[in-house]
Amino acid sequence: MGVTVTLEKAANLMTVVVATALCAFLGYQVLQGRQTAASAGGRRPLPGPSSLVGYQVGDRLPQVAGVALDSRLTLVLAIRSTCVFCQASMPFYRDLAALVRKSNGNAALVFTSVEGEAEFRQYLSSEQLDREVVLSAPLETFRVSGTPALIAIDGNRVVRASWSGKLDSVREEEVFAMVRSAS
Repeated sequence: MGVTVTLEKAANLMTVVVATALCAFLGYQVLQGRQTAASAGGRRPLPGPSSLVGYQVGDRLPQVAGVALDSRLTLVLAIRSTCVFCQASMPFYRDLAALVRKSNGNAALVFTSVEGEAEFRQYLSSEQLDREVVLSAPLETFRVSGTPALIAIDGNRVVRASWSGKLDSVREEEVFAMVRSAS
């Protein structure tokens, strides 16, 4: 009987050791995943640079009611006030708006959202983005399936580039360079 109790205690101890090791391993994997997401701007990398945008480079957009897409460069930015990635991107949006204002009319920034226009304008005003063109329209108007999404359109309404999610500094610089080249 003593051997049976000893074997049972040993088996129980091994079960606890294996369970602890498994928990430690899984915890480490979760922590690594969070660190990877944090280094990617606080989000998990998306499958492609424009996975939220249905238009491809070279596609021509139809005329959009209420918006003149005739600047040398029009940036259409789809955001929501409740989107955490949009909130995290606000410093970039403010810098982008300031750069667009300095483009002598060669670039335009259009914000679009599914939110009501008055509510959306109030939100942008609270973020110091109240001088930009605002369009309250379904995201499908620009074939956008989520936020944030940014589409660069030339004066012929042809898509030159698109991005989605919170942009890293390299992607932000790509957008800034596009605005500078339009000026």
